[in-house]
Amino acid sequence: SIESSADVNRASQNEMKHVIAFGAYEKRHILLAAMWVLDRSYNMKISETIRGLLCLVDCLGVGHQCTSEERKLLQRLTNSIVSMIELRLPYEECIDWNVVLSIWVDKMSNIGIAILFDAKSSRRLQNEKAIELMRSLQEKQDSLFQQFNPLKNGCSAKGLKDAISRGSLDTKACDRSGLYLVHIAAAYDRVDVLEWLVEEDIVSLNKLDAHGRSALKVAESSKAKNATLWIRQRNASLAITKFFRNGVCQKKARKRMASMRHGISKLQAVCRGWSVRQATRTQVLMHVESSRLFQLIWGKCFDLIENTTSNAAGWSLARDSIVDFVKPSEEVPKESGVSDDMIETLEMLDNAMENVQETYFDDAPSHPKVDDTETKRMNQALPSPDIRKATDTTPSKTIQYTPHIVKWLKQGDPKYRDFFVRRITQLAQGERSRILAKRLKGSKVVTIYETYLEQKSGFRILWTEEGDDMLVWYVAKHDNVSRLVRLIDDSKARSNRQLVPAGSFVDPNHVAPSASENEQTNSSRIVLDPMGNVPMKVYQFGGIDEIGHVVEESWTPRLKLTDEERDVVETKGTVLLLGRSGTGKTVCILSRMDYDRQVNMQDSTFTQLFVARSRRVCKYVSESLGQTQNTIGNGNGDATMTNMTFTTFDELLSRLENALPRVENIRDVFRRSERMTFQRFKTEVYTGDKGIDPLLVWACIRSFVKGSIEATTQTDSHVVDRHDFLNLEIFGSRRCRLSVDEQRPIVYDIYEKYQRYMQEYNLWDDCDRIMALLQRLESSKTTAPDIYHQVRKRKIYVDEIQDYTQAECLLFFYLSGPGDLFLAGDPAQSVVEGVEFRFEDIRSVEYHIAKDKSGLLLQKPKTVNVNYRSHAGVLNTAGAILSCMFGAFPHSAKQLKEDRGVFVGPRPGVMYKVSSEMVESVIKTKLKGTVILVHDSSVSRWRRALGGYALVYGIRAAKGLEFKSVMVLGFFGELPGGIHKPWRDLLLGRANDGYQNMYPEVEGHMKLLYTAVTRSIERLFFVETEGSVAGDAFVRWITTTSMARNKHKNGAASQSVAATPLVPLASRNKVDDVESMTMTRDEWLSAGMDNAEAAEVEEDLLAAESLWDKAIYCFREAQDHDLARKARTHRASVRFQMKLPVLKGGDKKGKPVGEDVESEYRLLEVEGASVVESLLCEGLIEEAKNVCLRLIPYMSEESVEHLHRKIMRRL
Repeated sequence: SIESSADVNRASQNEMKHVIAFGAYEKRHILLAAMWVLDRSYNMKISETIRGLLCLVDCLGVGHQCTSEERKLLQRLTNSIVSMIELRLPYEECIDWNVVLSIWVDKMSNIGIAILFDAKSSRRLQNEKAIELMRSLQEKQDSLFQQFNPLKNGCSAKGLKDAISRGSLDTKACDRSGLYLVHIAAAYDRVDVLEWLVEEDIVSLNKLDAHGRSALKVAESSKAKNATLWIRQRNASLAITKFFRNGVCQKKARKRMASMRHGISKLQAVCRGWSVRQATRTQVLMHVESSRLFQLIWGKCFDLIENTTSNAAGWSLARDSIVDFVKPSEEVPKESGVSDDMIETLEMLDNAMENVQETYFDDAPSHPKVDDTETKRMNQALPSPDIRKATDTTPSKTIQYTPHIVKWLKQGDPKYRDFFVRRITQLAQGERSRILAKRLKGSKVVTIYETYLEQKSGFRILWTEEGDDMLVWYVAKHDNVSRLVRLIDDSKARSNRQLVPAGSFVDPNHVAPSASENEQTNSSRIVLDPMGNVPMKVYQFGGIDEIGHVVEESWTPRLKLTDEERDVVETKGTVLLLGRSGTGKTVCILSRMDYDRQVNMQDSTFTQLFVARSRRVCKYVSESLGQTQNTIGNGNGDATMTNMTFTTFDELLSRLENALPRVENIRDVFRRSERMTFQRFKTEVYTGDKGIDPLLVWACIRSFVKGSIEATTQTDSHVVDRHDFLNLEIFGSRRCRLSVDEQRPIVYDIYEKYQRYMQEYNLWDDCDRIMALLQRLESSKTTAPDIYHQVRKRKIYVDEIQDYTQAECLLFFYLSGPGDLFLAGDPAQSVVEGVEFRFEDIRSVEYHIAKDKSGLLLQKPKTVNVNYRSHAGVLNTAGAILSCMFGAFPHSAKQLKEDRGVFVGPRPGVMYKVSSEMVESVIKTKLKGTVILVHDSSVSRWRRALGGYALVYGIRAAKGLEFKSVMVLGFFGELPGGIHKPWRDLLLGRANDGYQNMYPEVEGHMKLLYTAVTRSIERLFFVETEGSVAGDAFVRWITTTSMARNKHKNGAASQSVAATPLVPLASRNKVDDVESMTMTRDEWLSAGMDNAEAAEVEEDLLAAESLWDKAIYCFREAQDHDLARKARTHRASVRFQMKLPVLKGGDKKGKPVGEDVESEYRLLEVEGASVVESLLCEGLIEEAKNVCLRLIPYMSEESVEHLHRKIMRRL
């Protein structure tokens, strides 16, 4: 770089600094470069050259230490400078060269480089001034080197101190060999000098000499032992001190650093907080205000959540707890034939017996939980062996028990199971003492016994025995025993009555035979539920050893089946169970599901699916089977819950739509607002102007054109074409009763118009949805086999199968396969709008699935004909209506055997042409609690006409329910005017052979009437407020026709029937002659709970409100203020949800809304919080969560976040 510089000979000092700083070279390279510059600087002045060299030395950092090579180069450089002075000084005249030379000599002296100048030998110096200057510089340098001679000559440390203090000894200078003071002391083994120099901190032992050596190295090279030892000890001491000092310092430094970092973090946080607050001040204030408002609105709900969650009292538990909180409404009647003195004596014996039991049990304070010492006390309570010998003993018994016992064992305290096992084991072994078998008073039909479970809890075991069978009914508190005794006695009375054929009338005063005269065997005996006229599932222990398994968590109760139930339950393959209303079809489904579950206990892949149209039925079945929830082994010894699903048909479709993969060109979005219903069809598409009833047209479209099995086989359109619909070989007259020449073409024209209307407005109906699901399900077999197998079930159970089209039934076969279905229904109750059901339709669907697999085809349907709901008087009327319907429409439904009732009852009453005011008066005075059944479209009108009477139901809405007293009101007066005369002709026997083709709509009305009649349990009334042609004919027919005459008219009479007295089906009543009906408190409660449970699962808010009105009315009549208040709270929740506005456009969540709308939403939130608070007070947690979810779209994002965090998660 220097060589290539321009005009290097004139380089100034600054330029030389710049050149040196430009490159990163070693010192020796730069010194060599300086020598090269010096050799070529003959054109420069001496002073400029020396200044440049000084600049080089300063820039390179040449100081008190350098390497030996560098020292040699500097010595050469100094010698060259001297030579240059000798050569060029005579020819140059410079004022300041001596000053520059002195600076150079001083700098070289500091690193021990001497000036080699001899005036005598130098011939070139002829300038006396130069000679004098060089000598003076040499003398000065010699004096600097000689100041260390005293130390080398053994001067004392004190002398050195004085020399240093006088300034005659420079501590920063070095001698000729480059040794500094500390190095000279170390070389000459002067420990005292070293100590003084170090202690006074004059020099450091780590100082390096001109050769880069420390004092220790110099001492070692000079073999100065004492100095070497002392320096090593000193260095070791310093190292140790430094180690500990560094540790302490580092610790303090870390603390200071941490403190500093903490302080910095705090400062940063404060700064960030301040900056964020400044930037988001508005948002923060809004959030704080939102939190304050939320606390103000919802604050009362917080404290209620914890208490409510632990003690939830929803409607699912209310019915089960009725036994616990309902008190006896009347005194227990005295036993017949027992005098007052005897009763007093028995009471004294009972009190004495309780005192004796107290001697067996420890008198400990009552405690809700049973401690571990209670078992020992139980052993003490058991009679001694001597006492047992004195008691009566009977042979071993077969122990049977009811679902109430199963539920108590599953949900009760586990410690009580041990007591239950001990007591039942004693009873099964035949032990009988007054402690174990205390006979209770108040029963008339059967002897009921009471067994103390244990003393402190107050529980009693209630049981009966008949032959070798012992039936355990309840485990209940002592306060409820009297009421349960009456329920058990009434159940046995109803069960023991002789079965009454529906075709004959039995006098209400007829005395029922005793149990011994009953023709039923023990294996076929049916026990009715004490809380209703339905068969009760009965379980039994296989032996005494099995009783002990009750205490195990994996215990599974063993179901006891009657002969008829066993025939239905154990049938293999697909089973179709047919039975009229009230014959226990749903109970048979329960038994079959329980049986299948027990058979497949060890199969971990076994799955079951129950489907019904009604949520209430699904809930009833799930709760009934939940009482005996089973466990199955998975092969590893673990226990997992059986995979059972209970769902409505609509929920099943939604689940399948979400689970199945999408298929191109197949619709998979079905919005409720775009659904075509019958009401929409008859108002927007077809109003009846073609002379055919809109319901008939709707049924043909749903059941034949779009919902038949023939429609599913059409690969392109998935509908039946016109040619096939008019073909009698495909849709015969028995299947579709419309005439081929006139009515069917009109119906198909209406269908084409209907389909164009659907496509224009992008609408869909139920058939479109089913077809899309069938296609997606079929496609998933190959595209997504895992999903396909996941949605399939091993066993599927369908209730009310008559309410499904063939396409919908095909979906069930796809989900399970042929041979794995259990279908139950009543074709006579096919009242769903648009569904035409026949038994042959199921056969066609299964044949389409099974094809040549004959072993899987549906066999002859099973039937049940014992009616547990209605008495003979109601069954006679229902049977007569069916007989009349089959006479005119022989293929309208499967004709079954006559129903048999389990008890007798009065004939229905008829009141004709009575005013609405009179009807209102009679139902509020004499027939309080009677349910009014009307056409579904007239419910609101009749409710207003009857003064707001709550118990008004639509017939279709009441399907599946049962009521103690029913009044069919205005049925014939509200029929369409065009079918009054056809009804008259049918009832009066004037119908001709073509009647079924001319008036097919009458069939649906007769099924509707049959459904209304079979809702009655005890009393039935037909009331018409206006005269009509059909009403006149019906009154004449039902008051003059007997069941025997009606059967003879239809060609089904026999000798036994002909001999039956001709008693009319019903009697004509005057309003004043109607006997008053009273309902017990339990009956009111049961009716109220039926309505409450139905309302809880009802999706239609308007229908739910109506059901809650009915439930409140029943609870008021039962004088149960707690349940009435709970029902009112639930009704308030429904009414609030009905008030919520429909979100449109910008009102949707996440979009801005106006101030007026926001204020309205805030008021809704306040009202909703009040409703939730009331619900939590009543323990209605599920409804509270439902209200919160419904409120979310109307709340701000901040309020929604608070709602999820503070309420929803805790709920």
